[in-house]
Amino acid sequence: MWNWWFLNRVREQLDFIGINFYSTHYISWLWKEKNPDNPHNDLGWYMEPSAIYDVLVKTADRYGLPMIITENGLADAGDKQRQWWLEQTIAAMQRALAKGVPLKGYLHWSLLDNFEWAYGWWPEFGLVHVDRKTMKRSVRSSAKWFGSEIKRIRG
Repeated sequence: MWNWWFLNRVREQLDFIGINFYSTHYISWLWKEKNPDNPHNDLGWYMEPSAIYDVLVKTADRYGLPMIITENGLADAGDKQRQWWLEQTIAAMQRALAKGVPLKGYLHWSLLDNFEWAYGWWPEFGLVHVDRKTMKRSVRSSAKWFGSEIKRIRG
């Protein structure tokens, strides 16, 4: 609701719409969150990456503007769910593109583990792990999979 309220007021000034997508929230009629119990990321946010499809389709239907996913990812220090997240997100984007959604780009959050303003250093969103003591960088297995998947998709 908040997103539509804001976009309706600025739509005449937009060349494209940027979408940040990290979690899904199911809300009851009393505005209480009613998410399923699992899966959750390291921050406890409910994860349903395929739901980005609905966001893309509804936004395209309402505004007809090109879209770029400007932020998308999850806090996953153990790198146990990131590949699944990416697989589901890619499949949802492909479905949206097949439906004619004008999706022009995707940016994963984040390349490197970084400082998150609300949480500090501990949530690890990066495709590349950063050891905060040594600053050594280690490419996560999900990043290697993601790179090979991009190559496969692009042919």
